Amino acid sequence: MNAVNGIGEVPRGEAFTMKHNDLLDIQIATTQRIVQELKEFDNLYCEICNEPYFGGVTMEWQHRIVDAIVDTEKDLAQHHLISMNIANGRSTVKDPHPAVSTVNFHYCVPPDTVAMNDGLNKVIGENETVSVVQPTCCTVRRPGISCLLAELCTITLTTPSPRNTQPEHCGTTSCLGAAALN
Repeated sequence: MNAVNGIGEVPRGEAFTMKHNDLLDIQIATTQRIVQELKEFDNLYCEICNEPYFGGVTMEWQHRIVDAIVDTEKDLAQHHLISMNIANGRSTVKDPHPAVSTVNFHYCVPPDTVAMNDGLNKVIGENETVSVVQPTCCTVRRPGISCLLAELCTITLTTPSPRNTQPEHCGTTSCLGAAALN
């Protein structure tokens, strides 16, 4: 039992489902509060759940959270893009929520997921490209650049050295060359 909020026992695998109305009510209220608090900011998008394919997050629950965002923003001047994280690697998106504007993937190398979902008329992104084996600029950027070259999708490039303190690894030409070889 959650002693702080008085929510009953919810198995870990059911926390992001529609099975527990008391928990869902708090999740909706939290979503509404976050949307209200961030309403003035134009430089962000709302991602429903990071890696929902692990741990029992249902599509129905994700769509309910999208509905809560849309409902909360309906009378606001600023509306934010809404993103759903779809898969590690590749997957074809079926029946996306109409309010979702961005579908994100992790580690989509090769970036054939772009072509697989081209008919969605939505932004297709790759928002996780970290290499734990050798986290250099090129190993982190290569998948993102490959994705960009595939269909000019929107992505976030990250590096373990955001201030470019590893210049020996960060030549744009070598990253592009490495990406072209993928």
